[in-house]
Amino acid sequence: MCKLPSGEICIKAVFPLPNGNATVIMIPKVETNGGLSLNSSGTEFGNAGFYFLLKDSKNDYWSRYIRSFRDKLIINKENDHLIAEQTLTLWRLTVLKFHYKIHSKK
Repeated sequence: MCKLPSGEICIKAVFPLPNGNATVIMIPKVETNGGLSLNSSGTEFGNAGFYFLLKDSKNDYWSRYIRSFRDKLIINKENDHLIAEQTLTLWRLTVLKFHYKIHSKK
């Protein structure tokens, strides 16, 4: 979890890269059907969204907000398992769509 400059509480996922990382900050929302959505749609640095953090050859760090890349994850309960759909978009075009089904271990 993390807190945006606006005070909004978000979910943060960090993916390591050589000399830095990619970070996705997502706003959680409980949907009317009881499901959970996580959305990385922001408009500027300091909002939810996709960030790169890189260290250059002088050991200086650089951060970049990538407004055109978005991630949305929707999680619901179906019978005895969880289902989820994750959609990644770039310039408002769907790049990848994942469907997950998680069964409880009995």
